[in-house]
Order: sequence, then structure tokens, then C-alpha cells
Amino acid sequence: MPNVQHYTELIEAGLSIIPVQSKIPSTNWKEFQTRLPRLGELNYNGSIALICGSVSGSVEAVDVEVKNDPTGSLIDRLTQAIFKDSPDFTEDDLLIQTTPSGGCHLIYKCVTIEGNQILAKGIDRKVLIETRGTGGYVCIDPTPGYETKIGDFKSIPTITPEQRESLFTACRSLNEYFEPVLIPKQPAQSNAGLTPWQDYNERGAVTDLLQSHGWTFLRTVKDNQHFCRPDKKGSTSGTWNGQTFYCFTSSTNLEPCKAYSASALFTYFECNKDFSEAAKRLYSLGYGERSQAKPTNNPSQKIIPPTGVKLFRLTKPTNMERPKKLLGSLWAENEMAMLFAEDGTGKSIGAVQILSAISTGNSIPGFPCEVEASTVAYFDVELSDYQFNNRYPQGLPERFKRVTFAEDQQSALVKADLQFVVNQIEETANELGAKIIALDNLAALTSMIDATKTTDAIQLMGLLNDLKKRGFSILIIDHCRKPQKESEFKTISKHDLQGSKMKTNLVDSVFSIGKSSMGENYRYIKALKIRSYEMAFTKEAVATMILKTDPLRLEYVGQDAEWDHVNDRSSQVNKMSNAGKSQSDIAREFGVSQQFVSKILKN
Repeated sequence: MPNVQHYTELIEAGLSIIPVQSKIPSTNWKEFQTRLPRLGELNYNGSIALICGSVSGSVEAVDVEVKNDPTGSLIDRLTQAIFKDSPDFTEDDLLIQTTPSGGCHLIYKCVTIEGNQILAKGIDRKVLIETRGTGGYVCIDPTPGYETKIGDFKSIPTITPEQRESLFTACRSLNEYFEPVLIPKQPAQSNAGLTPWQDYNERGAVTDLLQSHGWTFLRTVKDNQHFCRPDKKGSTSGTWNGQTFYCFTSSTNLEPCKAYSASALFTYFECNKDFSEAAKRLYSLGYGERSQAKPTNNPSQKIIPPTGVKLFRLTKPTNMERPKKLLGSLWAENEMAMLFAEDGTGKSIGAVQILSAISTGNSIPGFPCEVEASTVAYFDVELSDYQFNNRYPQGLPERFKRVTFAEDQQSALVKADLQFVVNQIEETANELGAKIIALDNLAALTSMIDATKTTDAIQLMGLLNDLKKRGFSILIIDHCRKPQKESEFKTISKHDLQGSKMKTNLVDSVFSIGKSSMGENYRYIKALKIRSYEMAFTKEAVATMILKTDPLRLEYVGQDAEWDHVNDRSSQVNKMSNAGKSQSDIAREFGVSQQFVSKILKN
């Protein structure tokens, strides 16, 4: 039987609690992320959840998922890492409750909290440890299967930001999947022999490098040297096994849960993540083998390939796995998509929203995202820093990286070689560890490099398309043609794309944002091309959106026919056809040819 007095005491203790059923909220819980329930407002049925974040006094929880641990030793290893290897904690510093799966929650309050994040994965990439913070919740005792072992929810312990960092570092030390920090395959200098990266990986003194940057050697366990980060004492912040450095802390210029080769460490520590500069430095230190530059091929001379070269291969039937969705069916992993729209429609707002969602591993309602939280690179070549930051005063997710042109290097853009520009995009993305990028926008970039011909834009897109072969997913933002005055046809088609619609042949998917007659802030999204998934959001059922502020975003509200969004002859023709009228009847009513009506319906 529900204990009403207990729920009352939790609310009076400043906790936002909501009823749940099978871990799913039984009420619309969004408003209770910003205010406490009033006494008697909600019907608690015995199963409850605690909403984390500032509403509950800055509560955050670490969720330990033993069901994803095949060794069965996760709890023991975590206990060792937190309470024995770290000098910062005793068991009284945390509220600890067990969960139905055999895992546990470590719950605390702290002046520094964040949104939900993954702290450790298994070798199979399944989550072992994650947090529940702002925008999250955890089921709590007396929900069946949950039992408080240490502490009291009416007086949740408060820890310092330093203790929180130590806790996270301990959790990350159990991470088994580390995303490698990639280095360029070749430095900018021509090189036919051993690259400086390869040479430094083999001969570089990594222990000395770490210690020169304030890292302290602690001990050697099996083949792993344990190091403590600068300005910290006693606990492990990273390990070096002779080939790879695994970082567990977020309090240095290294990223947590990343795997660094020796040359990547050198680049981050000595050259501020600048791989071009690192190549020069390593060459100057005697690493790598330089070669003489090769003469440029004369385009007028035919190149005779070596004997035995075959340009084509025979494919075999295979069950290819579909790429993961980044934005529902509109954009998939390792594909290049194009989003175009008129000025003032919200295409940049949509692009930032798309990449922000991917960077947190969350889906935009109506557009599923199937990848885990990933670092993304947003190449903004139109807005100034002030203009952009003024749009997003609250900031953006940590993994969202905005890149713009270096002001002191813009002279290098004039008449710049297109391959050089694409190489710079790739190099910058690799330095950030981002395989998902957006370019906002194509027209602005081609204008800045004085490549304003349509053929220039098509050539640039072809070079960007090559990035897919190296694991990139690309979103290109572009403009619409300028609308003709008194135009009677406002529905969206590929012909509305600025320049040549041939650009759409080079991408895997095309979608557009249109203004709507439903209201000033209404928009709609229409798909014009999709390769990997079934067509969705076509003219019969476009995605209806509302432009919202605080935060700035496009909010999905459902699907409608495109002709419900536009007041022109084209929409009237579509409505009449949808109502069952024949093309000949529609043509007579408007005084046009049947062929003209057919063209509208096909558009």
C-alpha cells in the first residue's frame, strides 16, 4: 500500500518525485523538471522516480549496469576504484541503492552537475556506467526491486566538484572501449617513407613526455603504467601500456575515454592539437623520413597504368547492414545529405539542432537518431562569433564543436584550390575527433573562395563526397533560388535549389524547409531524395514544425499534406486531386491544359 507520508516527506525535503509504472512516468513529467509537485497533486502508486537536476537540489546519480558486464565483477572493481584507490571518498559520501538487475545507483548532490553522460562501456560498446543528471531521472526506493543500502533520501549527501571529478575518473577507469584519436595518414609534406607519426610511435619517450606536462607516475600494474593528472594526488587518471595512453579524466586538455598513440599525445601536449605543426616539430627532431617532392603531372600527357591494373571488380550478393539513422530517414551515417531553404526559414537553426542532438545521442522528436553521443563539427562560414553566440546564450553540448575561418588566414582563401579547402575541413574534423560534420553553407563558402561558378560548387561537392570513404557523414546547407515576384507556385522541388539541381545527384539525400501559411512561426520539412530508407515526408505528409525560442529550435508537431501549408494554385490543384477530381476537370476549372495540371501533380 502506498506510503503517503513517505512521499510527502520526500517532497518536503526538496525532491521532485513522480509516479512511474515499469520505469515509465505515469504523468507528463516535463513540468516537474522545473518545479516540485504540490502535496496531493500526483497519484503515487508505490513506484516512484526522482527527477535529477537543480529542481531536486542539484541531484545527480551514477547508474551501474551489471547486466552488461559479462565478468560479474563490475561492482567489486568499482568499489575498489572509488573507495580504496581514491583518497577522496568514504561510503558515507554517497547514497547507495541497489537496483532490480543487481546493479546500483550512487546518488549525491553537487554544485556542479551536467546532463546524462556515459562514463564507461564494455568492449562490445554496451553501457556499463552512466549518469543521470539534468533532464534525467532514476527510480528509487520504495519502488519494488530498489533498496536503499547506505544513506537516506531525505538527506542526500553533498560532495564537492573535486570529489565528483574523482568519482567520474574512477568510473571511467573501468571503461573498456576507447575511441582512438586519429592522426593524418600523411603529413602535409610529401613523404614516401616512414612518417613522423610512425617513427615517434616507435621511438618516442612517452613517460618523459607525460611527466614534463605535470602527470605523475604512480605504479605499474601488469603491463600498464598508471599516471595521475596534474594538480591531483594519489588516484589514477590514465594508463600507458607501451602503445596506447587511455585517458579517464576530463580535467586536462585530453578527452576522457579516448585512446591516444604516442604521436597523438605529442600533438596534444606540444602543439595544441595542431597535427600540421606537430609534423614539422617531429621532422625537426629527427623523426620520419622525408622525400623529394614529386614533379607535377602534365594534364596533357596520358598516364599509362602499370600492367595488370583492373579498374573494376565483380560484386557478390551480401546482406549489407543499413547505415544508422542520424536524422530519421533524412540523413544516415556515412552519407552526404543536403538541406536547402530560403533565407529566414531556419535552415541554420535546424542544422545546429540536428548536430546538437547527435552530439548528445538524443533524437529530435519525429526524427530518430540511432548513433551514440558523438563529437560533431559545425563549419560555420556565414555567422560571426557574436551573431552565433547571441542565438545560443545558454551554450551548446560539449561534443558540439563550432568551427569558423581564422580571421588572419582569410587571404589564403581567395582563389584557393578546392582540394586544399576540403583537406583543411578533413584535417580540422580529425583534430576534433569528429566524423559527423555540417557545412553551413555551400553558397557562402564558394563565394569566399571566389569559386562562384556552378561547376565549382559541383566539383567541391564531389570532393566532399570523397570524405565518406574515410568514414565521414556530411550535411551540406545551401540556399534556394531567389523566388520570383508574384510567383504562384510555392511548393518545394529540386528546381528551387540555388544553382544547378545537378548538385542533388552527388548527395544521398535531399530535404528542404519551407515556410507555411499556417502561421508566422510554422515551417515544414519535405524530403526530395532518400537512398538508404523508404521515402518519408513527401508532399502527401510533410513534417510540420514550429519555430520555438528558449532554446532556439524547430519543434515537430505532426504531419500534414504540403498543400495545407501553401496558398497557391499548385496547392489548390493538389487539394482538388486529393478530393477525387480528375485532371481534365481541374484543367477546365483553372482554364489551363491537362498537361499543365499533370506537371503540377508530379512536382
